[in-house]
Amino acid sequence: AAVHMAHFRDETEIAFAKAEIFEGLEPGGTAILPRDNPHYDRLARRARRCGVRRILRFGATPRAHGRLLDASVGPGGTMVTARLMGRRVLYKIGAPGRHLAMNSLGALLAVGAVGGDIARAAMALGSWTAPDGRGARWSITLQPPFAGGSPDPAIDGTIELIDESYNANPASMGAAFDVLAATAPVDGVGRVRRGRRIAILGDMLELGPDEAAAHAALAAHPAMRSFDQVHCVGPLMKTLHEALPPERRGKWAKTSQKLAPELHRLLDAGDVVMVKGSLGARMARVVDGIKRLGAAR
Repeated sequence: AAVHMAHFRDETEIAFAKAEIFEGLEPGGTAILPRDNPHYDRLARRARRCGVRRILRFGATPRAHGRLLDASVGPGGTMVTARLMGRRVLYKIGAPGRHLAMNSLGALLAVGAVGGDIARAAMALGSWTAPDGRGARWSITLQPPFAGGSPDPAIDGTIELIDESYNANPASMGAAFDVLAATAPVDGVGRVRRGRRIAILGDMLELGPDEAAAHAALAAHPAMRSFDQVHCVGPLMKTLHEALPPERRGKWAKTSQKLAPELHRLLDAGDVVMVKGSLGARMARVVDGIKRLGAAR
């Protein structure tokens, strides 16, 4: 996808750089490729030139060896229905996200390619959880008196935190937006509660000359309509801040260090909040600041 564009002239050059991985395969090896990607043919040709004997494809297309039939995203994970090597498989991933369902198909094809048990591997994905910075989830029990201090029984004094602070580009932002949009504020026993969906977004780096437009374009993502507030961090994210409609526009801060002291005023009990940005934007400071609002588990 169009990431790290500061180092490449176009997306095609990125595809060629990705294809360099085939040079490390032993002759006769297997390559596993995303069939739905517009650069699939280019990748496949490069793989064959490097001596790849077998290409396995994953995606939503009927031509895939690992085909995604359905991905149902919920707060507790993702239920996946797929066809793998001609066999229908139903399994759960212990983290929400359609993009994770698609990635899991590539992983399961790799298991099959080395002679492993695909069904057992699929079952194991139910206990997988996203790592810190890449979708890890935390429930923050706020220390009294928490912001707002509402006695409303529909608000149980916690914040749900989605930590996406390690990496960001337009494609991964879109995937993360979809996850936040699919996450309803709920209490500790799964009941829907009143609360807000809030995104705190840091700069996406290394996007090249179109970086400002790429940040502003996030305002038009369909999932944005389900967000209550969007807070922005960094000089590039200022373009998104300015592109947001007034009712969704939150606070802008030049750095994550400047935003962190404001968190107790920006968040309230019942909120579900996602923090995302490139590693260089240091959005982990914001994640740590939210955890310090109470007891994290």
